[in-house]
Amino acid sequence: MKETEKVTQNITTDIILFFDMDGTLIDTDLANFLSYKKAINSVTKSDNNLTYNPDKRFNRSNLKNAGPNGTES
Repeated sequence: MKETEKVTQNITTDIILFFDMDGTLIDTDLANFLSYKKAINSVTKSDNNLTYNPDKRFNRSNLKNAGPNGTES
């Protein structure tokens, strides 16, 4: 089954959804990085060359390096 087919399946009352937002159950570092990258590109209106590092979780402290001209807001 293709990934798109899995996503489009109907969710019924006998299905349980788990959300692991902090990476405790599943490694979410890549999803976290892609979310930051999309947000940065959206705000700066440019495609910066951020590179995913699987050994380090991207977080707010990395924002200064990603966009040194950014402001707190």
